[in-house]
Amino acid sequence: MIRNYIFLASLFILTAFVEGHSHLGQPLPTRRLDCRAGNGRPRDCYGPCPALDTYGDPTGISPSRPAATWRRGEQKTVSWHRNNHGKGESGFVRLTLVPVDKMMDSRAHKKFTFQISCWSSGLHKCKSRNKHVCGNDKEGMAYRAPITVPTAYPDGIYVLGWAWYGGGDFKHDSFFGDYYSCSFVRIEGGARLSSSSKPVFAPGLNTKHRDGCLSSTDRVGVCKREPCRGHKVQKRRPRDLPPFISSGDLKSSGSSPARPSPSRGARGGRGARGGRGAFKVGGLVVYNVKTRSGQDTGDRSIRVRARRYSRGFTLGLNVSGPVEKVVFKGSGLTHTEHKAPFIVNGSSNGRLSALRCRRNQELRLTATVYGSDREETYKLSVKCV
Repeated sequence: MIRNYIFLASLFILTAFVEGHSHLGQPLPTRRLDCRAGNGRPRDCYGPCPALDTYGDPTGISPSRPAATWRRGEQKTVSWHRNNHGKGESGFVRLTLVPVDKMMDSRAHKKFTFQISCWSSGLHKCKSRNKHVCGNDKEGMAYRAPITVPTAYPDGIYVLGWAWYGGGDFKHDSFFGDYYSCSFVRIEGGARLSSSSKPVFAPGLNTKHRDGCLSSTDRVGVCKREPCRGHKVQKRRPRDLPPFISSGDLKSSGSSPARPSPSRGARGGRGARGGRGAFKVGGLVVYNVKTRSGQDTGDRSIRVRARRYSRGFTLGLNVSGPVEKVVFKGSGLTHTEHKAPFIVNGSSNGRLSALRCRRNQELRLTATVYGSDREETYKLSVKCV
């Protein structure tokens, strides 16, 4: 009897502190709700997406009104609500891109998983304390992870699937069930369509481990209901990451075709103009050589704390739209990249090489981006501190 009271008291404290659990923040989800099974919810939600009905708080996001337009090979950021879980919260976040007609197909989400990261990736201060932007976190914090849009996806509308699994309690035991959230995104243009893409395990930004995550499980489906007991929170690597995603499988799966949208010109280059061959150039992306994860800085003149990277870092340039090649020059380096991600010193079979940059050294480069009807040159600089 005493043990039951202790358990109920602990459960009350935990749920009162958390005040709701989690779902996608950006891109905007189809519904703002905690899609999970068990723990007194008025209705169980087993995923892989919330049903498109009257349950939860609808946002208006649909196949005809996608939350975002992404380009193949582009670096983007996906965020999710923290909701008072704390820095040490455990688990994995699985990200999937599936054809619209496979939205509620769990096997399709498993097959088209393109990235798995740690739940605690990228803790940051929300730009707004609005509950729709930041949830109900008392400190105004949220999580995020950088992604690279896979190049195997033909133009079309897709379901972005988000799943959090392996969450534990303050005693480092399993507790939380599997949580699901989904959005619709348009993929259009960007890098040349490839025959396949390789999914990645990228723990994320500022996580405790660079080769694993603290989690009570290593795959979706172990904790289908909440509370879930009997699994120890420890460092784990995820299972069920597919070896590749085939473009052929996507072409035969009934994805909604993308509607034409106006082209946009580049910004910040010489003589930038719009048109059929328009491309867009963003900021530098800092890549961790060991984990191969990247962080989009949004700026082309940056400072990098080189000591944070045990095996060094390298840089990429965020370029979207139709691009034939990008040529990098400067600081003793000349390199040409023909497809995204556009890395200043290239890669070999997905492996990155560290840039040579001593403390207090500044590297100055130029990047010339060649489109189908023009070329633009951009100045880049990075100072190692």
